[in-house]
Amino acid sequence: MTKGLFDRRWVALAVAVVALGVVLGEPPLILLSALILTLFPIARWWSRRVLRGVRYQRRFVPSRAFPGERLRLTVQIENRKLLPVPWLRVQDEFPRAVTPVGREGQSLLAPSHEQERGYLVSLLTLRWYERVRRQYMLRCARRGVFVVGPVRYQSGDLFSLFRTEEVRRQPQRVVVYPRLVPLEALDIPSKAPFGDTRAPRELFRDPSRIMGCRDHRPHDSFRHIHWKATARRGELQVKVYEPTVTLSVVLCLNVATFAHPWQGVRPEILERLVSATASLANYAIEQRWLVGLAANGTMRHADQPIRVPPGCGPDQLSSLLEALAGVTSFTTAPFERFLLDESRRMAWGATLVVVTAVLTDEIRASLARLRAAGRRLVLVALTPEPPEALPGVLTYFVPQEGLAFDPTEGGGKAHLVPVEP
Repeated sequence: MTKGLFDRRWVALAVAVVALGVVLGEPPLILLSALILTLFPIARWWSRRVLRGVRYQRRFVPSRAFPGERLRLTVQIENRKLLPVPWLRVQDEFPRAVTPVGREGQSLLAPSHEQERGYLVSLLTLRWYERVRRQYMLRCARRGVFVVGPVRYQSGDLFSLFRTEEVRRQPQRVVVYPRLVPLEALDIPSKAPFGDTRAPRELFRDPSRIMGCRDHRPHDSFRHIHWKATARRGELQVKVYEPTVTLSVVLCLNVATFAHPWQGVRPEILERLVSATASLANYAIEQRWLVGLAANGTMRHADQPIRVPPGCGPDQLSSLLEALAGVTSFTTAPFERFLLDESRRMAWGATLVVVTAVLTDEIRASLARLRAAGRRLVLVALTPEPPEALPGVLTYFVPQEGLAFDPTEGGGKAHLVPVEP
């Protein structure tokens, strides 16, 4: 969109002044009008092409962080044409939760019409085929999946007669993971609900557990050859691994902080729920368990519950933390019904770890129904008071002060107190 100080009426006026100057014999009037008529088309042509070939790029290193950490932001602005850009104003829209800061830690965002967002403003001049790089530090204040953009460009001609504006979306995501805290008092038996157990037959070969070696057989892979034993014996030897079975764990998160949705949301409790779930996921991945996630909350601008299938690959923890980073307080269904529906999607041998701050009679009934059906259940309750233990359900109580964050140390500690039946 091009805006100018001059329009067709000014052109008509300049032509009239030229005619008047000729009639009156006034050269200054003729010269001024001729100058306007000459500059007008040049300025208009320049302003229409000034933003062509102008590229604005951001780069976050890394693009994911934890609360309190900082990312390096590199902004590159380039003019990919022969026509120079006399002046350029770029307004990049940022959420205030991920704020570019200066050396003294002050925010560099200009005010926006939205309270939670601001503009990173760049003012510069670009010669032909010139490239400019600027670096900032991005302060990550809280958990979330934040979208940076759109970008508003403003420029014009050399004489400032016309101004051109353009808006480009250029969205980029910045993911701030939930805060992780160590679990110190997690007294959970290795056989149930979590962990690796010895199997009577070889269901899964754990390469970290070598029992010995044996002679090579035609179907053996060369990846399993024990080269040191082969050198000693003079014959190909392969490693024999300890047979194990890995149990599947699904973290079931209830994002509700009150018994009824119409009662509202307690943000601090929601953050504790998400942090506790993320900490359990991190602990389980460290133990090399298969870990999945099911939450009755949704991502922003979505209407589907969050599901992450169980896995233990190198990217599984990132998938779990990213899902938890974006979860909101909007519930797709009451948790008691959601738990029963989601259990049908889960493998029968999976252990369901329920994380909730609300424990109603309906939720207790759903847990009892699943336990009666033979499901393995663990309850992690962030309730105000220790809950009553459910028969056959391993229950842990996280006190309100037990999941506390120390901003000076960048973390905290979580104490899970077993509830005796």
